[in-house]
Amino acid sequence: MASMRFDRSTVVEMMSLVDEHRDELKEADYVKICNAMRYLHQRTQETPRTPPTPTPQAAPQMPAHMQSPFYRGHMTDHEYLQRDIHFVEQRIHSKEYSIRMNQSTLIRTVNLHRQQVIVELMPDVARYRGRSLVKMKTDEIRRHTQTLIDSRLITSLRDMKTRADQKKCEDCQSRIDRLEQDIRELQGTLEELRERLQSTLAN
Repeated sequence: MASMRFDRSTVVEMMSLVDEHRDELKEADYVKICNAMRYLHQRTQETPRTPPTPTPQAAPQMPAHMQSPFYRGHMTDHEYLQRDIHFVEQRIHSKEYSIRMNQSTLIRTVNLHRQQVIVELMPDVARYRGRSLVKMKTDEIRRHTQTLIDSRLITSLRDMKTRADQKKCEDCQSRIDRLEQDIRELQGTLEELRERLQSTLAN
């Protein structure tokens, strides 16, 4: 069996997949996964003589019922605001890291982007499960790519790669735009929380 290659580009692809399905994850779980990806990303950059990279700070371990903005429990207003500030800062940090990952030039074109080209040029081959596009296997990608070449819808394998690279860039930019919008909203929330904390301390 051939060995599986695991390097920085693999981590980048994994992060891209996480971003694609982020809406299906709880925010706390998304933060944990992003922290884990950052740790793996740092480890793949290490040389044998480099000291081990410290484990990234874990995301806040809050039970689901505590994640509600209406939960106070037995905490004081000051503790409640500090907890929320820390949690929002973690979310901003994770999204900033996701942006850096999407900006990486080492993101490789994967089958997903080739499939997007195929579906664009031959929409009848698309299969859906609910709202999700069913992923094609590698042999299906190759077969449909050859059909596109034979039909003169694309000129060559190089043409397919160029088109897939464009799809990759569009996907990355779309994720970056959404992440930047999320960050702007979170920064507004963070500023409001800090103002409330200062008001609490003043009183």
